[in-house]
Amino acid sequence: MGFGCLTADVIVNYAYGEDFGGLRTKDFLHPVIAVGDTLLIYAQWAIYFRKVFYALDTFYDWLPDKILKVLSPQVLGMRKFQLTCAYSIYNLKYNRETVLSAPPTIFDTLLDPAANKGRPVPSDAVLTSEAVLMLLAGTDTTANTLTVATYAVLRNPQIRHSLLAELNEAMPTQKDVDIVTAEKLRGLPYLNACFREALRLSHGAPGRLPRVVPASGTTVCNIFIPPETVISHSNYV
Repeated sequence: MGFGCLTADVIVNYAYGEDFGGLRTKDFLHPVIAVGDTLLIYAQWAIYFRKVFYALDTFYDWLPDKILKVLSPQVLGMRKFQLTCAYSIYNLKYNRETVLSAPPTIFDTLLDPAANKGRPVPSDAVLTSEAVLMLLAGTDTTANTLTVATYAVLRNPQIRHSLLAELNEAMPTQKDVDIVTAEKLRGLPYLNACFREALRLSHGAPGRLPRVVPASGTTVCNIFIPPETVISHSNYV
């Protein structure tokens, strides 16, 4: 959960220029992170039973918060999460004079007509969906990779010793740690080797992500899979 809060803090800052506060949450149990985990579980089942989940989603949309809190607090949490993302987009879009005094964010670029090269600026609904997807897709995926990297380094004393030696040489004091730049970190070969190995060994998405076979169908290992079939496979396939 700690790594999830760390990655969410970074993503929210880059996306909206806001303070998410994940690392300050007691025991790293931030409610939005918990909602994200629930949403990922629902999403994996929803593609297998699309009609059922579509009906449930439509039904839940009509329910007030008080009733939804009793029937499904997880769905209520997802509703509040989406509203939080929508509010962040609204703040960026309609309070731009205040927001633009801060460093530019990802959504500042999406809202800039010049950056869209003549194409219309995305609607509020599209931007809100992008905000939800960006936070969900970037939090667990990066946190999983960091978990794999930490586990691999800690279980191998030689790797841990070599990594610490390089870091201590590059940043011998706390002051050096506080002012270290990304450029300097990119110049540390052993640290970057650990990053690359973690990316090689880990998989971003937890669990199997389902996919729908296109209208033309597909052939895998000499077996034809009909169109519209829902399939999933291991990340290591």
